Amino acid sequence: MADAPRPEDQRVWNAASPFAQALFLYAAALVGAGVATQAMAPPGVPARDEYVVPGAAAAVLAILAIVTLQYPRARGLALGAMRLGLAVPLVCAAAYAVRAWDTNDALRRSHACEAEYAAAVVAGSVPMGDEAERARFFEARGAPDHDVAYRRDAALLVALGSVAAFGYLMARRVRPDPRSRG
Repeated sequence: MADAPRPEDQRVWNAASPFAQALFLYAAALVGAGVATQAMAPPGVPARDEYVVPGAAAAVLAILAIVTLQYPRARGLALGAMRLGLAVPLVCAAAYAVRAWDTNDALRRSHACEAEYAAAVVAGSVPMGDEAERARFFEARGAPDHDVAYRRDAALLVALGSVAAFGYLMARRVRPDPRSRG
């Protein structure tokens, strides 16, 4: 016959469930942000990384949430998963903030190159309406030939959402009673 769970284990189990639910919710929000970013991309722009990065983070979060729910049986492992679950939103926030910064630089280069391209068309050195020539013009200057503001804005929103998720997870984290060890 299995031993009945101790009352302190049941209290922490009840606390672990909302934490795991919050991890699952954050994972779904990351995937949703990736899908939304892909939907905002201009036609013809490959944006496969909009699915890969949030999908990988969501998979890690789902695994951590499942391990978190194993609290009564694997206390140390579950508490470690909870701590890692708190770290993932901070890592995502930093990564997406860096991405927003880099995309903002690319956006500035793109706007400057757009002005240079318009001046070249007016001067007659570049034929008007030739998309292949336009793409070569932008590629030679290391600037994207499309507006990347959608990517910067999405990355900034995900970074801010990740900070909010960290705060929510901190409020939902499990604080085991140190006297219940044993």
